[in-house]
Amino acid sequence: MMMVKEGKSPITWVGSRFSSKTFTTALALFWRMVGEPGLSITCVPGGKFEQGRVAMGYMKAFCRFFPRIRRRPWTSTTITLSNRSSFSILFPTENGVQGKRANVVWIDEAQLIDKEIFDLVIFQAGAEKTQVILTGTAEYPSVLHDAWEATSEENRMMTRWEEVVEAGITSREVVEAMREQVAPDAWRAMMECEWVKKGDRVFNPRIEKFDQVANPTGKWWGWDFNPAAGHWGVAVVKDVDGVAWVVEERVARDFREVGRISAGGVCVLEDGGTNSGYCDAVVSLFPTLNWRRERATAESRGKMVATALKMMGDNKVVVNESCVELVKNLPSIRFDDRGMPDKKSVKNPHVVDAFLLAIHASTSTPVLLPKRWRKK
Repeated sequence: MMMVKEGKSPITWVGSRFSSKTFTTALALFWRMVGEPGLSITCVPGGKFEQGRVAMGYMKAFCRFFPRIRRRPWTSTTITLSNRSSFSILFPTENGVQGKRANVVWIDEAQLIDKEIFDLVIFQAGAEKTQVILTGTAEYPSVLHDAWEATSEENRMMTRWEEVVEAGITSREVVEAMREQVAPDAWRAMMECEWVKKGDRVFNPRIEKFDQVANPTGKWWGWDFNPAAGHWGVAVVKDVDGVAWVVEERVARDFREVGRISAGGVCVLEDGGTNSGYCDAVVSLFPTLNWRRERATAESRGKMVATALKMMGDNKVVVNESCVELVKNLPSIRFDDRGMPDKKSVKNPHVVDAFLLAIHASTSTPVLLPKRWRKK
């Protein structure tokens, strides 16, 4: 794999959760922008939109402390200083990233980026003076693990949870509470910085009994259509802290019942992977539905939901114990070598698919239901 030009090593930082990797890297790059006129920095977030907003938010916050160095206008993806230094967010797609050549390329949450996209990013950033910085959490196999192996000793940095507690960034109580909520192998990867194989990971959501969600930001429904097994739907409510609360699971007999159940929320509908028959049926029954006529393959759908699930994290998904089928099936989800959910051992894959679609919808732009289905 091509990391950088020959003779040049990337800077790779593998850190535990709570180690402030994004904040610290953004702060260091901000001071470089101040001290090096004309410096161009590109950030490629592995966590897609949410992670990109975090990095850009830090940069804008730093700039507000020094109003004389700001140069307007700013956009949601680019800021420029008065010395012509710039910081840009470029989101990866299947074609790599599109943007101007940069002096520094920072890949945040690098363990979430596909190898094919990562190779394109590095290739497009491959000018001789381009410096590559990678930050993320230990997980194997991943591009971050490959980068760690290709990085020289002096450019490697690893921060475990004990160092984070010792530095006062978080408390031991918070860390110990997290230990109880995640699977042992997930703990080893996220907090001990051990290279844990993805196929060994088991999704381990929190199971609680709760009546309502405090400070909700929206409600999303995910649906898996199956005439034989019933149309399974799962409702997710996301709060201001980004935690996804799975509040309800339902089975519908037909598409009109799907509409009635989903009224008042935001709905994402699955077309059965490569089977477009259900998509056409939905359009014919609900002609006013703003349906995205995607012909997504099963693999691309799997990558979307896998990325969304990893963005949420085991400790950020809480399932109401009233969701009986989910409680029985979710702990069985394992991840294969590609990091995608492996549902072969799951007894009810339909409710699991509905759950994954709802999680994906809560981290992206979902499909809106017509107004007549929303609660007044």
